[in-house]
Formats: sequence, structure tokens, C-alpha cells
Amino acid sequence: MRPQPTGGAGIRGIYENQLNPRTPPARTAVVYDLEITPNRPDLNSVIGIAREIGAITGNRLKVPEVKIRNSEIKVEDLIAVRIEDPELCPRYTARVIRGVKIGPSPEWLKITLEKVGVRSINNVVDVTNYVMLEVGQPLHAFDYRLNRSRPRRGRRALFPTNRRLTGRA
Repeated sequence: MRPQPTGGAGIRGIYENQLNPRTPPARTAVVYDLEITPNRPDLNSVIGIAREIGAITGNRLKVPEVKIRNSEIKVEDLIAVRIEDPELCPRYTARVIRGVKIGPSPEWLKITLEKVGVRSINNVVDVTNYVMLEVGQPLHAFDYRLNRSRPRRGRRALFPTNRRLTGRA
């Protein structure tokens, strides 16, 4: 039986899936199905939900520490980033990661992504999807061998022309 939806804070319902306790840990973790209202895009990530729960309960948010090893080689010497419209895309960053071997993702990552409706592709695509779900920021991975001569561009997405919204569905 599902608990009744709760209201407030932009979250309309929390539902718990009961899974078989004999399955591996990644499969037994509780899955919450949240309905986020359109006025709360900050809740479209694990950290966003944790921040909101922390604000409601008075608990301190614990964000995972990110450790980045810097290289002697500057990214700018390897690939160019060009922002075509700073008003629409004020920031676009790039990082080159070497020594990555594309292959299948570890089982825990495949299971975690599948539980939230994301199909596993490979280890590189899957880790970008995992981080996107955690922090709410889309990531893109490019093969350096195929892209080093072309600049990465911050540009207008989806629609090449402006659209006037009429308010009609």
C-alpha cells in the first residue's frame, strides 16, 4: 500500500517501493517517486531534494567532496570553447580527462540508473547521467580524438528561432 501524497515545498508525493530484501544492495535501496511542481526546478536533483529536506528538518546538508587533480597541461591548449550568445549561455566549461577506456558500466551504476528510468549506455555516458541526476546539471562527454579540431560551443538549444507563447495548450 502506498502512503498518501503529501503537500508543500513543491513536492506533491513521496512513495516508497518495497523491494525484496534478498536482492543485492543496489537493488534493495528505497526508491522515492517524487512529483516536483514546475516552480521548483531546484528539486530536480538528489542534492536539491537533500537541501530541501535539510531546510525542512533543520539538518545540515552534506554534499560529497569533489577532488580534482589538475594537470600541467591547460585545457585551453587542447580544445577551444566558444560561447556564441553570452546572454543565453553565460558559462560553458570544459575539462579533458585522459586514459579513459570506454566499456560497460559497473553493475551498481547500471542498476542505479535503471531504477530512475535511465538506460545504461556505457561507462562514460552513464557516469555523466549519474552526476547529472546527483547535482541537476547536464554534462556532455566528447571523444577528444574526434573533437579536438572543432571548438565546443555554448549555443541556443532546441529552437533556432524565438517562439511567442500564447497561453493556449
